[in-house]
Amino acid sequence: MSSDKPETKIVKVQAFPIEMSLLKPEGGNPLKAYIVKLTNFGFMMQATGHFYRIGENYTANFTIPVYRQLFSEPVKVIKTYETIEAYIPGGTKEKVMTVEMHFRDLKKEKKDMIASFLKKVEKK
Repeated sequence: MSSDKPETKIVKVQAFPIEMSLLKPEGGNPLKAYIVKLTNFGFMMQATGHFYRIGENYTANFTIPVYRQLFSEPVKVIKTYETIEAYIPGGTKEKVMTVEMHFRDLKKEKKDMIASFLKKVEKK
């Protein structure tokens, strides 16, 4: 006996780091970074090749794994941490800056989506 139901393929997706890009209000090339911690009010990210200053504004662009919902949100630099040498995704060793960013005006639907994502991640 065979089932007429199509097979569902389950693919495990790594929650973090989440690749992202940042745009300055005045334009220019996107800055690449990785979200290492996410909350419904902001995130911690690691970046190379650019110095971030407290109070600077950017537009953060990223997609939460599994949901495939694009976030393009205004954010503000809240805190920066000492730059360290570390391995980044891809296996190269570079000077990495850790930066705390807060969303400036995140809509309720997206806050709820982040909360749902974080619940799923915690269960693993």
